[in-house]
Amino acid sequence: MTDIIFNKQLLRNRNVLGGGRSLEEKFLLHYSEMNGKGPAAFVQKSLTSRDLPMLKYFAMNNSGDMTNALRKEVWYTLLNAQLPSTKMNDADSIKPKKHKDEDQVVLDVNRSFGALKNLSQKERLRALLQKMIIKILRKYPQLNYYQGYHDVVSVFVLVFFERLNKNPTFHSIKREECNLLNETMDTDNDVIEPGIANAAETCGDAIDEKDTKFVLDETKLFRCIESFTLLYLRDFMTDSLDFAVDQLKMIPYLIKKMDPELYQILHLDKIEPFFALSDILTIFSHNQKPYEDIGSTEHSIIFFIFDLIISTQSMYIPLIIYANLVVSKKATLLMEYDLNVANFENIPDMVHAIIQKVILTQTIFDDENCWRSLLTEAKINNSLIDLKHIRGMLNPYSVLLTTSVSHHQLELQVYDLPYILELFDKEVVLNEKCKSFSANDRQLFYQGGRSSYNRIFYFFEKHKTIFLIYKLSLFLLVFAITVKILKDGHLKKLVARTYFQRLHHYYGTIIDSSSTRKRLWVDPLSRLFKSAKYSHIPDIPSSL
Repeated sequence: MTDIIFNKQLLRNRNVLGGGRSLEEKFLLHYSEMNGKGPAAFVQKSLTSRDLPMLKYFAMNNSGDMTNALRKEVWYTLLNAQLPSTKMNDADSIKPKKHKDEDQVVLDVNRSFGALKNLSQKERLRALLQKMIIKILRKYPQLNYYQGYHDVVSVFVLVFFERLNKNPTFHSIKREECNLLNETMDTDNDVIEPGIANAAETCGDAIDEKDTKFVLDETKLFRCIESFTLLYLRDFMTDSLDFAVDQLKMIPYLIKKMDPELYQILHLDKIEPFFALSDILTIFSHNQKPYEDIGSTEHSIIFFIFDLIISTQSMYIPLIIYANLVVSKKATLLMEYDLNVANFENIPDMVHAIIQKVILTQTIFDDENCWRSLLTEAKINNSLIDLKHIRGMLNPYSVLLTTSVSHHQLELQVYDLPYILELFDKEVVLNEKCKSFSANDRQLFYQGGRSSYNRIFYFFEKHKTIFLIYKLSLFLLVFAITVKILKDGHLKKLVARTYFQRLHHYYGTIIDSSSTRKRLWVDPLSRLFKSAKYSHIPDIPSSL
């Protein structure tokens, strides 16, 4: 907390000068009142007083000072405040049916936590991870599991799997906390998969040990996963990844704002940014593995990323981080571009390959200071988000336009479950409509719902054959009129003399209100389509 101690004098000086305090000053004042008791005392005081703005500010700016014991309480408090628990949330009296994606969940979970050396610990974490995911899917069967969701949930599992001491010889959790699958998976018609049964058996064996080294609050863990899934991940949980691809298009948009030159050189206006799909779907948790040893990685960068997302209520953060990653590696990318440009016939394929290669190296091997710098820039670059401009890039029910918009204010945005489920139902319907569209057509469709002009434009853009017939008909009409006018070679006489003289006649009739002579207006276009000889049209007297 060196920065906080250093800034105390600044706070005192500003207080002497008077005036309103900024949020930073309020935070420093609150922290100074703790008399050096540290972040744990500050968080506990904020939790006790339900000072959510202070918790948000702390998580946003001082995540490096949080242990996982503090982090899990901060996450739970903020997420539970964003989507408060209700009877509808807690209605588990009806045992849910098996979800269609559970077999894939088992396969993915069995590949999770691969870096852990402690096999017993690995099995318990896998059992818990599987239980949480299946419980979410059975509670909300309209959600579709996607590969990468297990990586996101594993971050929450690691934070809540709290270590009581540093003795790695044996780790177990309490019987009531390790009663896996009995609440949501015991149905008469269920066939329990071998992976689930083995995980539960492993956990059951651990209960008999006397030495308890880990504790877990499953209720809070599930509430955090539930809230985060519904508020931040809905776009990824329809039965296609179209809405996820829409989010990816934000990355070239941000790069263009940050570095227009790089945007042009890499032809990002012509490339679908699939190179970022894995990192965005998993929020970097697939490559940023924090669990070489539980309890020793509390300051892993992946936890800082989630701190920032939850405290800002913004799923723009991963997109901004990725754009910052690309810009920060500009020199390397341009060097790779020059080295490979002769080896590729297709430039978009080459750009896709070099970005994926360079960013993968960055996400795995770069040091913590580099990542901290990226997170700081992500907070600053939040201001690059222009909602008016990007509305046409996203579906109107996207999390980026509804429940996880970038919030600069510290007051939490609160949502209720019926509203969230209604948004997702609308996304499901829209997803079905958009399945036959290309990415560009989807954006035209999104724009088409916002004005009559855009709806017409979208209709013609989508139905190109009808648009071609319309243009051809218009051309034939103009051509026929032109032929009729030029039939006798009197275009100059007709237009210059007949039309404008009769127009003058009409204008003179209107302004000559004092005249007693009866004058009838003759349409100046009336003779255009007659076959009479235009040379016989009498001149308009000059007196008019």
